[in-house]
Amino acid sequence: MEELKGMASGMENVAWFFGQVLFVGTAGALLVQSTLKPLGYDVELLRMAIIEIPVAVIAVAVTAVYYIIKDTRLRKKYYGAEAAAQAATATITGKEA
Repeated sequence: MEELKGMASGMENVAWFFGQVLFVGTAGALLVQSTLKPLGYDVELLRMAIIEIPVAVIAVAVTAVYYIIKDTRLRKKYYGAEAAAQAATATITGKEA
């Protein structure tokens, strides 16, 4: 059961991190802008958020695929191969198992 809690918190961390980075009014974005300004870099918050969109999409997709694979392995370990196959099919099609 601890593995499932780790999976949930891991996905939440990825989603929250990129959700905050994509919002231009967060402290993290303002910190990056204020740190780079004295170094001679003019960083626009909106441009920084736009550049971050592909990174966020890729990171969330990779994390989702990783956790789907891990979930399938855990289902196979605890419930058998048939339950894992049904759950994987339900995840892909979006239907309840």
